[in-house]
Amino acid sequence: MESTTCQVVDWIEAAGGDYMLSIGENFGLSTELSCELGNDVSNLELKANGKTSSLEDVNVVWYRRDGSSMPRSVDSIKDKELRSSIKKFRMSELKETKWTLYRLFKDKKFLTQPFNRETNKMEALSMAIDSGLNVPGSLVTDSRDQLAAFVLKNGTLITKAILNGDFFQKNKESYAVYTEAIGETEINALPDRFFPALFQQKVEKEYEIRTFFLDNKCYSMAIFSQEDEQTAVDFRRYNNVDPNRTVPYQLPKGVERDLRKLMKKMRLKTGSIDLLKSTDGEYYFLEVNAVGQFGMVSHPCNYYLEKEVADYLIKNDYPDGESKTKV
Repeated sequence: MESTTCQVVDWIEAAGGDYMLSIGENFGLSTELSCELGNDVSNLELKANGKTSSLEDVNVVWYRRDGSSMPRSVDSIKDKELRSSIKKFRMSELKETKWTLYRLFKDKKFLTQPFNRETNKMEALSMAIDSGLNVPGSLVTDSRDQLAAFVLKNGTLITKAILNGDFFQKNKESYAVYTEAIGETEINALPDRFFPALFQQKVEKEYEIRTFFLDNKCYSMAIFSQEDEQTAVDFRRYNNVDPNRTVPYQLPKGVERDLRKLMKKMRLKTGSIDLLKSTDGEYYFLEVNAVGQFGMVSHPCNYYLEKEVADYLIKNDYPDGESKTKV
């Protein structure tokens, strides 16, 4: 289980709140779901970690992340192709079972709506422009000619995943997808048509900013990634020997105002936002992750964001003097 989730739960317990914790990786295993519908009955019962709750018991929901559920073993099936097909079918059934649960909870108070968790980067950039924020010039294309024209217009480029960076496994090693700078050599090596990719103007930055947004408040941290060649393009290429300097940061009020406009347009109550301050003093919005990490901002800056999340959940429970918060 993610460590920040554990810390939020600790704060809920310390405040005397009640909760139910359902872990995505265990869905269909340690988490039990019973949903009965008919003309004369409508009942949902969820059981996890020794607690049982019905739909009526739950008032507020924090959707954190959606871990992959593993289907029960199908090793008894000898045919490899059939075994693979059944496993794939079971995975899709487990996924749809979880979405059934989310839809049944749709009228509850959510901190993060699972239906809003995947934020399209180009759509977010478009909404950011409408909200008054600066954004780097951006292009999704599968054409080398289009890319060459974009380079002439914007200069040096970076490329990143259109959705989310992923990890690939080979020989028990993990390989991550990072943001990379590309130049004329890489572009000339491309075929006339290639797999669609996202390219952006490479803005010269003074430092990067990670902002955790919660309940219309911005908790920001400056990351001095430019001081290390390893992290200059993507601070996630962590230098564990000599880590980037990180400090609490106050965004200008105008930028915070525009971020609130953006998050309202995107129907997000919380999220981790990436920005940068350019060497010419401008602020640029890069992207937002509705379920992004916030421990990396909380701990170095002493924001105690885990407590802030716990307080938000309890505050948005029914104000009847009896906490019924469910996570």
